[in-house]
Amino acid sequence: SLAQRGIPVEISFAQGHGLKAGDSLRYRGIQVGRVREVVLGTDLSGIRVRLELDPSARELARTGSRFWIVRPRLDLSGVSGLETVVGANYLMVLPGQGTFTDHFVGLEDPPLLEILEPGGLRITLTTPRKGSLRPGAPVNYRQVTVGTILEVGLAKDASAVEAEVYIHPQYASLIRSNTRFWKTGGARVSAGLTGLSLAVDSIQGLILGGVTLAIPPQPGQPVDDGHRFQVFDEPDDQWLEWVPRLSLYGEGDRQRPQPLRAELSWEYRNLLYLTRDSNRRGWLLPVAGGLLGPRDMLLPPEEAEPESVHLTLQGPPGTLPLTARPWGRADQLALLPLDHGYESWEDFRSPQEPEAALVVAGPEQAIRYVAIEHYRPVDGDWLLDTPAPFDSSWHGAAVMAEGDGAVIGMVLVDETGARVVPLPGAPPDLGG
Repeated sequence: SLAQRGIPVEISFAQGHGLKAGDSLRYRGIQVGRVREVVLGTDLSGIRVRLELDPSARELARTGSRFWIVRPRLDLSGVSGLETVVGANYLMVLPGQGTFTDHFVGLEDPPLLEILEPGGLRITLTTPRKGSLRPGAPVNYRQVTVGTILEVGLAKDASAVEAEVYIHPQYASLIRSNTRFWKTGGARVSAGLTGLSLAVDSIQGLILGGVTLAIPPQPGQPVDDGHRFQVFDEPDDQWLEWVPRLSLYGEGDRQRPQPLRAELSWEYRNLLYLTRDSNRRGWLLPVAGGLLGPRDMLLPPEEAEPESVHLTLQGPPGTLPLTARPWGRADQLALLPLDHGYESWEDFRSPQEPEAALVVAGPEQAIRYVAIEHYRPVDGDWLLDTPAPFDSSWHGAAVMAEGDGAVIGMVLVDETGARVVPLPGAPPDLGG
């Protein structure tokens, strides 16, 4: 009989929110206790809730455990506690790690950060006016909730309003140094020749408010916890048209290629027999005993004056001798034998058909994601469609398969657009 007796616990709250005897205490979706009595505090400044924990839930009676009352409210990504509209309110708990105790001070609001999925990204948004920013309001991208506002308050010097925002782990890769944020909520009315126009982002946005984000076609670098952004009252029209290409699942700690920035320069004589300078920039990938890259980065054009041709790496060893040879289908790629001292990439594969891939250039450029539907196979190459903007700064970038991480091709960019040239296999060991 003693072993089955409940463990008495007392919790103080400022408000009762309709809690009554018989209501349940829940943890991880199951009942672990029951309210026995709800009474006013002795000084009338709050209420005291006396409950009994189930014997199996004894570990919840530790210092640091947090209790709160679940009730109907606008919360997190929508309306929470709806079951309490037709049923009873109840208590929720998160366990602490301290010593055993039987007295607690309850929370007036749920501990938002701690009941969210761990491992996300925390950032700060600043704005001159609070507007539609409020705790629990969503952060949306393309009308998908990717985060929530945790807290809103004045900056330490009272010069602005700051909102602490939590981005869910699976969407953290969306937050780049050039991501833009603006407030949502309410309705926008505009007048025109055809009458009045009413624009509402969503019913959820109308009620909750919140923030919407957009990412440029050329995404910046990922940010760390604590990064600060300005949040605008309205978006620029161009933000609504942005179409980036990012991998939602990130690259994690996966090893990735490290292409080297290079420049090929030469002189040539025009029709008037005057000397002119020209150059081409791109990326070269260190492989065993040499460098792999686009043919036009490693072999000079026919009109070049031979003694004027120079290939220069952004880092050491600087200027290189040109002794490259063509490689691959239609000789679109080339190999330059070189004892370079860089870490060589060794994981290559010849793809049989287009694959979802990560496009990797230098460390100053964010890794780009290309889904299968954005390829158009033509004559053995994979043309990249218009919404995937790869300009000349991506010429020679490595294409890494999303599945196994092998390098399966290289990006070539010319006046006709961008395409992926699949590798015919692993390049030969130039140092052998």
